Parts: sequence; C-alpha cells; structure tokens
Amino acid sequence: MRVEAGDASAPEGPFDAIFVNAGCTHPRTEWLAALAPGGRLVIPLTLHMPVLPHGVGGMFRLERSEPRWLARMVSPVGIYDCANARDPENEAELRKLAGITTPVKPTVAVLEPHERGEACIAHLSTICLQK
Repeated sequence: MRVEAGDASAPEGPFDAIFVNAGCTHPRTEWLAALAPGGRLVIPLTLHMPVLPHGVGGMFRLERSEPRWLARMVSPVGIYDCANARDPENEAELRKLAGITTPVKPTVAVLEPHERGEACIAHLSTICLQK
C-alpha cells in the first residue's frame, strides 16, 4: 500500500482512492486522471452561503468506470475551501444541486464534453453530474 499526502496539485497515480479534505466546486482533472480503473474519489462539492465562514454542500463519491462514472452523495458537509479547486461558474451550477428538494440525486458523472440535456443536474467544468 502507498499513501501520498500533499496539496494534490500533481498526484502521481494510479490510485485506488483519493480523498479530498477541502471544499471544491469541481474535481481537478489531475485527480480524475490519477484514479485507477475502479478507483474512487471522495470530494466535498461546496458553495458559499453569505452568513457562514466556510462552504456547505455534499460529500460525493465518484467511482471510475468507463464511459460513465458512478456518483452518489454520501453526506452533507460544511468545510473550508480548497485553494486550487474553486470556480465561480461551477458554484452557480452547484446551487442547482443544492436546490433539489425531490429525491432526484446524481447517479453518474460524465467526463466527456457534451451539450446540457435533461439528465444533467450540475454541469461543472470537469464533470457533469447526471440523474
């Protein structure tokens, strides 16, 4: 077993698991590329609330399987920001996820660029979370 700790700006995979412990608006392409087939990325996707000093959102588990990755929200989360994985445009997309009051939750993540469709819940810069 090998464990690598650091700022995750250039992970040298492949890894069976990557755990991100700071709020992001999207997974970095380096993290996605560093996952082995079947590997899992656990990442807090967060947005800012005006009254809180940190981000809030959901802790997501993404599992690499081609061509569509499995995705599910594990739990709600409140956590400080990741310095290198925040984008205001992605935050607007995450607000759509936060507004979901029905049981519709993302079940897949698509990495290939595509036009927004009915299945798209949050169209982020590196992935699209879909139902």
